[in-house]
Amino acid sequence: MAKGAIYLGIILILSSLFLFYLTKFFIIGLIYGIILIIVGICLIIFYKEEDKIEERKDLKSSKSK
Repeated sequence: MAKGAIYLGIILILSSLFLFYLTKFFIIGLIYGIILIIVGICLIIFYKEEDKIEERKDLKSSKSK
């Protein structure tokens, strides 16, 4: 996934805050808002972890001749 995952995570978090404001903390708004926050945070965290994995040289396969 490209760096768009970080931007998508930020957009999801901001949209959940907007959903909280729009529904005035109604129960359905809370449920969907919390789900959006969790997904947004996971996108941001796991994208950063993916970069660390890709940087490791011992995981890269060598080409055989």
